Amino acid sequence: MVSETSPSPTAGQPGPPSARPELPGVLLLDVGLRPGAVPGAVFARLEDLAAGNLPPELLDHPLDGPVVVVCERGLRSRGAEQLLRAEGWRDVTSRAILG
Repeated sequence: MVSETSPSPTAGQPGPPSARPELPGVLLLDVGLRPGAVPGAVFARLEDLAAGNLPPELLDHPLDGPVVVVCERGLRSRGAEQLLRAEGWRDVTSRAILG
């Protein structure tokens, strides 16, 4: 799991290597409103996750591998965390990226 002192994730398609947070083995999943807002994150709409349309990166991630779900205020990320847990992922954390 990611500790409170870990780098704060920020959305979307992978950014340049220097912008990616160093979180080995962690899948960073952005469920915010804008793809590309969090460097290094996989973007997915909450509605797509709820419909069972999971991104390939998530499907390839082990069920016991850490997943950090982020969005601007934390509402969508909490919903996505619940969905992922219901689908079998065990190490899921939700984070807001704005205060």
